[in-house]
Amino acid sequence: ALAADLGIPRADVDAWALYSQQAWARGMENSRFLDEMAPLTLSSWDNQGNPEMMDQDEHPRTKATLDGLARLKPVFKASGVVTAGNTAGIGDGAASLILSSEDAISDWKLGYLGRITEWAVVGCSSQKTGLGAALAIRTLLRRNGFELANVQAFEIHEGYSSNLLACVEDLRIDRKLVNMDGGAVALGHPLGASGASLVVHLVHSM
Repeated sequence: ALAADLGIPRADVDAWALYSQQAWARGMENSRFLDEMAPLTLSSWDNQGNPEMMDQDEHPRTKATLDGLARLKPVFKASGVVTAGNTAGIGDGAASLILSSEDAISDWKLGYLGRITEWAVVGCSSQKTGLGAALAIRTLLRRNGFELANVQAFEIHEGYSSNLLACVEDLRIDRKLVNMDGGAVALGHPLGASGASLVVHLVHSM
């Protein structure tokens, strides 16, 4: 509905999905995720009898092309823009982080990666839930007296590429600053872990 209301064409939605896949691949090649990943030893063995390791996400589709994405059928309605290729798949995953007060950091002489100064919880109509991130960002900026021009990087959940683009259009922000190492279209959407994953990656990117 947002794509239709805002005039976002299917070609733009597919182009963003391809960007997400390619940005993730560049990020992996440049070790952008290395410090935030925890490899797992699996209960299976390779041909040499060594335990197999999982040290890379399985969801990304690095061979995706615009032509391939364009051939996929819309999933909700024939004239829609949402397809299996430009939507985040549900995946298994986990993320963890430690939140601490300044007093605890001082008392225990801890180091820290970043500081959370503010957050926002917003509500919107059921017809515009895809704009929730844009509303939350505007609320944060207003509370802190910041301008969008002061923000150097955005991590916005890619449940649907169309919703992500709706937020980008609503905020009028530079697409090059959004999900610079790919998003959920590439990585998938592990329920209950996506929010922490976004924060962890943003902190490591700073």
